[in-house]
Amino acid sequence: MKKREHERELRRMEMRSSAASEQALKARKLMLEATIRRAKEKKAKREAEIAANPSLKLEEAARKMNSEVAKKQNAIPGPPSRKDSKYTIVSVESAFDAFKAKTCKVVDVRDMRSFRRESVVGSINLPIVKVEGKPLAYTYEANAADFIEQFTKMFTNKEEMIVLLGGDTINEKTNLEIDNPELNGLAAYLAENIGYENIAVVPGGYDGWVREYTPGGKKRLKEWSLDYVTGAAGTTCVGAELPVVGSLADERRAAELEKLEKLKKSLASGDAWKRAFDSRSGRMYFYHNKSKRTQNQNPEMYNAKTGRWKLLDPLGENEKEDEEEECGEGITNEDDEGSNAKVDIKTITIDEAVERFYSKKAVLIDCRNAFEIKTESIEKMLTCPLRLAKGTKLSPEYDPVEEKDYIESLLTLLGGGGDATEVKAQTIIFVGGDSDEEQSHIAASRALLNGFENVEIVDGSVSKWLKFYSPSGKKKKVVAGGAYKTDLLATGAFNPFAGES
Repeated sequence: MKKREHERELRRMEMRSSAASEQALKARKLMLEATIRRAKEKKAKREAEIAANPSLKLEEAARKMNSEVAKKQNAIPGPPSRKDSKYTIVSVESAFDAFKAKTCKVVDVRDMRSFRRESVVGSINLPIVKVEGKPLAYTYEANAADFIEQFTKMFTNKEEMIVLLGGDTINEKTNLEIDNPELNGLAAYLAENIGYENIAVVPGGYDGWVREYTPGGKKRLKEWSLDYVTGAAGTTCVGAELPVVGSLADERRAAELEKLEKLKKSLASGDAWKRAFDSRSGRMYFYHNKSKRTQNQNPEMYNAKTGRWKLLDPLGENEKEDEEEECGEGITNEDDEGSNAKVDIKTITIDEAVERFYSKKAVLIDCRNAFEIKTESIEKMLTCPLRLAKGTKLSPEYDPVEEKDYIESLLTLLGGGGDATEVKAQTIIFVGGDSDEEQSHIAASRALLNGFENVEIVDGSVSKWLKFYSPSGKKKKVVAGGAYKTDLLATGAFNPFAGES
């Protein structure tokens, strides 16, 4: 094996060192000289025109000034400095060497199911994500409090070197890996708040590790795209060193494209925090759109300025208001021209919403688009979409509804041209979708700011509602393991296989 790898390396070096023909080099040089000459001629012509015409000179100066101002306003700040970080990022090779020499411990923070399916031999599993349910009906929740309790009991020596390995479990709300120890703030909390001096993370987490080494510790061939399939922790599969081809490659490519689409969707949202990529390291970071403050952690999970880990310690009311003022994460009416008025909206549970809706104590309004409503909906629920859907389901286009038009539609839907005062006195409950542009708090804030008196939102989307209740309002049966049968494909349709393996 070593001999074949050495031969491949020699062939690659030979291909890199082979020079282009003299004719090709000469043609390339002539093309480069011609391009430079044309650029110089164009620049000289423009400078002559500006010198001959004073008005053009003033316009050019104004254009440059506006360009510089716009560049500064729209500039994305660089990634945060690693100098102030108390945890380190190490390469897979360095972490593996230290682990092999028994000078560090490897802690796998993925969920227990993923760890049992495949893991690095000798690593310790302390899951930060709690998984419930069965295949096709899993639910993922952060398990921060239990994790910290177990971690501090297991590692009493705060000078010990500990490498954290994360996964790629996607949270629907944030579209980020909730078990990534850097993005979710775990590494920063352990190092900065608890005082562990040698916390390290590996780029790419567990997937990054097994791209370099098999779970059993075998070095992989670098020039191939590898598949890592193991039956149990540390076992080696016959195809562990084979390229990814065929249907498996198509599935992996589709999964990567889906993840990129989720990231684009979150980048297009109107939040004050934005995401950016560091081209040098290939890693993602976050920056505040107004203050230009940057941090490596997802701000929805960790506040780098205050050191508060939100997965473990949710904010109190006063602290939340202070953070919203700085970071702009509060619920605001961004559609109103120049208005950023914060609105307090009451949130109720799905069980409470079901009881009040079917007892006719409140009006329930679905604010998703028409395509989503046709796919799955709740019987007898009114609809007032925040976005108008065009095109087809395979290639949809969405146009956001302006606030003025939305309120007019809402009044027509509830009152049918009657007294607006009586209409606005009704109790209205909004429920939204999974998209950032169709959240229930957007519709509720518009209603409150336009005179509606009793407005509430449901804690969860329509898809979450239909996980526990049928479209007609009946409580769904619980199958083994606490999972609910998901019986909805379209309005009222039953799927006998959904929610079960």
